[in-house]
Amino acid sequence: MPAIGGAGSSKRLIRGRLHDMSKGGFCVLTDKALKVLKVVRCEIGLAKVPAAIPTVSQVRWIQKNARGPRYRIGMQFLV
Repeated sequence: MPAIGGAGSSKRLIRGRLHDMSKGGFCVLTDKALKVLKVVRCEIGLAKVPAAIPTVSQVRWIQKNARGPRYRIGMQFLV
């Protein structure tokens, strides 16, 4: 997952790695934390796909890791 940007006036770019994905959402590994319930615009990049997939999702949970990327973030797709 190349980027996550906050919806609204406080836009910032966060890069992360897609950990897993389902029809309801995805988990991303990143060095930056987001707030639970925050709605964000995401661009999901997949291997062998030339363009990123834009989507809007909401942060559902955050888990801090002891090693590696510091946070696992559960995101829910919004319709």
